[in-house]
Order: sequence, then structure tokens, then C-alpha cells
Amino acid sequence: MTLRSITPTGPALPGPEAGPGFMPSIDPRLTARQEEFASIIGRKRYLGKVTPEEQAREAAEDFVSISFVQPVLAQLRSTNSASAPFAPPRGEQQFQAMADAQLAQKIVRASDFPLVSRLAHDLLRRGNGVEGAAK
Repeated sequence: MTLRSITPTGPALPGPEAGPGFMPSIDPRLTARQEEFASIIGRKRYLGKVTPEEQAREAAEDFVSISFVQPVLAQLRSTNSASAPFAPPRGEQQFQAMADAQLAQKIVRASDFPLVSRLAHDLLRRGNGVEGAAK
């Protein structure tokens, strides 16, 4: 029995003729969700070549998201005084911090905050100054 015979729905998986270097196509939405989750738990990896500008922009977005947006979201959630049938269940209360972190990252990445641009610019400038001084 091969993998081809047990995949009745969807495209057939490649057999050994695909070669050892074959990587199956991965849903980009799944990859994006996995990267968001990894960044939330602090285990972000750079899988490809990332430019210093992209790293600075991402660091600035993370900083603004954690320092400014996430506390606002936490404050908004803490003011929820809904009664029992409308109050968030216990499970939701346990994961509110992770939900706030993900929402804060989406808010910051979806909008063009001038603070993010300024922080990224300053990070690049200081990074270039440090590298220049080390030479």
C-alpha cells in the first residue's frame, strides 16, 4: 500500500519518484498561523534570508505591540462586567493574554504606525553605528 492509495480526497501525495529533496506544498495560511503562534510563545525562527530592514521593522512592530497595544487590549478586557450568561467562560479567561498578544500583533502589522517606522529607523541607525564602530 502506498500513500497514493490512502488519500481518497485531494491531490495524491508523490511517490518515491519525486526524489529525496521533494517538499510537499504547504498551505501558506497554515504557515502564517504557525509563525504567529511561534512568535507569541517567543520561539520565532528566521527560515529564510531576512534583511536588516525587515528585522528592524519586525522588532519595532513587536515592541509597539507588546508595550502599547497589548496593555490597552488587556485593560479593555478587564472592564468587562458582563453577567454570568454573557461573561467569558473560564477557558477563554485563561487564554485571553495569548489572544490579546495575537490581536495586538495583527493590529500593529495591519496599520502603519509612525512610531513603528521611527523605531525601525532608529534601530537600523544604531545598528549601523555599532557595526561601524566595531570595524
